[in-house]
Amino acid sequence: MNFLGRTPKKRDNLAWQIINGEAIVMILGASLLKHTDMEIFNETASRIWELIDGKRSVKNITAEIMREYDISFNNAHKEIMSFLQQMVKKDMIEIT
Repeated sequence: MNFLGRTPKKRDNLAWQIINGEAIVMILGASLLKHTDMEIFNETASRIWELIDGKRSVKNITAEIMREYDISFNNAHKEIMSFLQQMVKKDMIEIT
């Protein structure tokens, strides 16, 4: 499926913060005893997470990652799509 023109948006039931370049994301109202209710992202995934603001399209996010990391469209798009698919599966974002 082509998501380039679509816009990812974080779910409202999340709390997140960037600490030392890594995003820590928690599902609000969930038991903190379950590891699946919290995610810690590496630097690149954290940057993608930051760019998901409900306004930028996947195309815009891809362009920004290409610029910041000096990588090709194909490499950036592959990584971003993999990350977005994981976040949709975990119900942490929606893509409209």
